[in-house]
Amino acid sequence: MTQLVQIRQGFRATWNDLLFLVESEDRLWTLRVQDAGNHRLLYTAGRSNRGAAQAAGLEFAIFRGAIAAQQPSPETLARGLNWQEYW
Repeated sequence: MTQLVQIRQGFRATWNDLLFLVESEDRLWTLRVQDAGNHRLLYTAGRSNRGAAQAAGLEFAIFRGAIAAQQPSPETLARGLNWQEYW
């Protein structure tokens, strides 16, 4: 019997002092937000699609106080980041 290998697709972006990692996992996209300096995990969440997972990372940053509250929506901020794809 042949074993299936799942290939994960991921996207990463660094912004201010945060590292955002969004990876596909089965039927879910998993977000991890880490401290960019020491890679300490600060937040993790699962979302149904990549855009929602990326926006969740920026939403966490807003509530954490990493950016001013007068910024555009988390979705707009997420679209503006330079997400680097990896496999």
